[in-house]
Amino acid sequence: MGITAIVFFILAVLDAGKAKRFVRKKINGSSILLLLEEEKSVTAVWDIYGKTSIVFGRNEGENQVDINLRNTDYAGTIDRKHAVMNYCNGSWYIEDLDSENGTRIQRGGEGDQYRVSSRKPCKVEKNDIIYLGLASIRIR
Repeated sequence: MGITAIVFFILAVLDAGKAKRFVRKKINGSSILLLLEEEKSVTAVWDIYGKTSIVFGRNEGENQVDINLRNTDYAGTIDRKHAVMNYCNGSWYIEDLDSENGTRIQRGGEGDQYRVSSRKPCKVEKNDIIYLGLASIRIR
């Protein structure tokens, strides 16, 4: 029993050491996601501080996601697992997860929207707007 306690203590110390080396992940100085309504007013805010991967979708039953859009106005246009954002080489990238209504990005929140592929990650930057179905999320 004493050996088991020592092993758990060593594992706890090693985990604490890893936490100290953790680096905050930002999107060009940003770590906030804003859910927007049609008038571009903010209805929800998520801090993605310390995340390296974020799944967007709807929590239903055992299906749990990082950004739950189940109670939004456009929940019917969002798949259970709709899209994923991953941090890699100092930048965030988004990929569609073969969703029915697709994922699009609008650079700087102005101009044309571009479809996000499920096979080629798309770099995400500050002030971009991500469209998951009809729901829009601004990167701040």
